[in-house]
Amino acid sequence: MNVLLKGLLWVLLAADANFDNGRDDWPDDWQGGWRPLEEELDAGGDLHMSYTVTFDEERLHSSIRLAQPELPEYEVTSQANRILDSAEARTVEILRNRINGIGIKEAVVQAKEGRKFHIQLSGLSNEQRTTVERSIQLKGLLEFKLVHPQDDTMVNKLFADGRVPEGYVADGRAFRRSPDYETLAKDPEYFNRLSLFEVPDPRYAFMLERVVSETDGGVSFRPVFVQRTAAMDGSALLNTTAEVDPLRGVTITLKFTPEGTKAFANLTRENIGRGLAIIMDDTLYSTPRIYEEIQSGDAQISGRFSVAEGRALRNILNVGALPAPMKIIETHERENPLMRD
Repeated sequence: MNVLLKGLLWVLLAADANFDNGRDDWPDDWQGGWRPLEEELDAGGDLHMSYTVTFDEERLHSSIRLAQPELPEYEVTSQANRILDSAEARTVEILRNRINGIGIKEAVVQAKEGRKFHIQLSGLSNEQRTTVERSIQLKGLLEFKLVHPQDDTMVNKLFADGRVPEGYVADGRAFRRSPDYETLAKDPEYFNRLSLFEVPDPRYAFMLERVVSETDGGVSFRPVFVQRTAAMDGSALLNTTAEVDPLRGVTITLKFTPEGTKAFANLTRENIGRGLAIIMDDTLYSTPRIYEEIQSGDAQISGRFSVAEGRALRNILNVGALPAPMKIIETHERENPLMRD
């Protein structure tokens, strides 16, 4: 259940299919209570990895279209090029800081020709490798967006009229992905079409919140109409910490800057009764309802992800978002000869 409590935002984060229950990673001597994730740092291993990565221009174009669907294609391309032309130095810095935050030192991150980057790492464990690869490919843009004030009415009408978005099938008061979803998702225009589904106001987008059944673990998607313009984003964060809670698993605590605290208080005071969408990289994670003004300057995200994933998320939010999404185009792996017996 998503709820805004007094003075503190609790967000239950329904993680993606790659996330495991955080309890699976708790140490055998767990005695309860909070535990900082720094106590769980991976000691490393004997993998030597090198990656060639580049900007994922299709995802960048798609993100621009989602935010501004009225833009002609030439302007989408122009905006994307402006972002990419100034992104090289910041991308190197962010990738290096993200990798260092995982506990991997002396990472080599170099910009190459053709908007490519070379990353060379030594002494990785399998867990660190998974975390690195996820950290590279997440842009890390956290956004807070308001839900449409008539969302409940609009969603009720959606189901009453039997309307089903492309790539999904009806499942009671929710949707499930249809067999052709994976094929549709490869089309760069698909997510833009999905965002326009049954939207009466161009200032809002149709989005789907992933819901995992507590009884059988089944996955469904709940429709939500969300404002396209962010009310706040990750730039309002001062720092992020991660801990393990015995009841709620891995918990990410967001601390806002003084300016962010004031902005969040204003946002919650002026929108009591409305939903607040929590979005990371254009993926809707949760939509808690605002019940009162929140002045504490704190928010917490908890959900079904492992210690490693929680640590990676904390690290990504602390370092900041990449200028554009990335993709890995080449991977080389071998054992580090210095680690052999």
